[in-house]
Amino acid sequence: MPIVQFLAQRKLINPPAFLAGSVQYEVLMGSHAFGVAGDGSDCDVYGFCIPPGQALGAQADVACGQRFECFKALDVLVECAGDGKARSYDFKIYAIDRFFQRCAENNANALEMLFAADKNVLHLTPAARLVRESRRLFLHQGALEQFRDFAFAQLDDMRHRRRQEGKRKQYIERFGYDLKAAYHVVRLLDEAEQILSEGDLDLQRNCAKLRAIREGAWTLDEVVSYFERKDRELAGLCKTSSLRRNPDDARIHELLLACLEMHYGSLSGSAPGVSGPIVTAG
Repeated sequence: MPIVQFLAQRKLINPPAFLAGSVQYEVLMGSHAFGVAGDGSDCDVYGFCIPPGQALGAQADVACGQRFECFKALDVLVECAGDGKARSYDFKIYAIDRFFQRCAENNANALEMLFAADKNVLHLTPAARLVRESRRLFLHQGALEQFRDFAFAQLDDMRHRRRQEGKRKQYIERFGYDLKAAYHVVRLLDEAEQILSEGDLDLQRNCAKLRAIREGAWTLDEVVSYFERKDRELAGLCKTSSLRRNPDDARIHELLLACLEMHYGSLSGSAPGVSGPIVTAG
């Protein structure tokens, strides 16, 4: 049973009524996915669903409030069966068409959901398994801009001491800068390098280095220097990468239709919202 459905039955979250039976994929992300979680780490559960046809695709009736893109529930306290302690959960469940669009754009957060280790997958339908098996289809050289810009945003936050709340504030008070932002800077650049050089992505390959950063082993200057050096290397790597330059929209669309067929049984009649274009990378 999907965690979203389990918690909805216990009135801990309030998703749309259709969501319980349409969740295809749930995966544990955040620090757990990157191999740097501690005992008190929060849990980020992300995934995608296949909503009713009238709420999906280009033909969805937005004016009538039928278009569905994402369900979010933040800071949900859930008692853990193992130790009886309450742990904070964040949930994001995307509509499959929106999720495919983000993956086709090579959005870092979306791609990471597909490349998380098998042990982090919490719920998986046959359609979601097909997407995971086909995940390399989404990769293209546009990943460099997406991951690099995300890393730069984290670096900028770190330099200017933005987002001073919770553990981030404690990091700044103790070390002089945000260690969480710092490890994101490094991991995003390392992930971009993997994608461009290998056409693949292992989220936990550099977890020892990331844990060291989160423990304060690097100085702020070292993080900045790493960004500057890796930024130059990635620009050169992009020129020699064998990865396609742009998303293969046709094959991505075929994959999406295959998933919808697996869910609906047929796209005729039961899924009126998917007759028009569904995924465009923008």
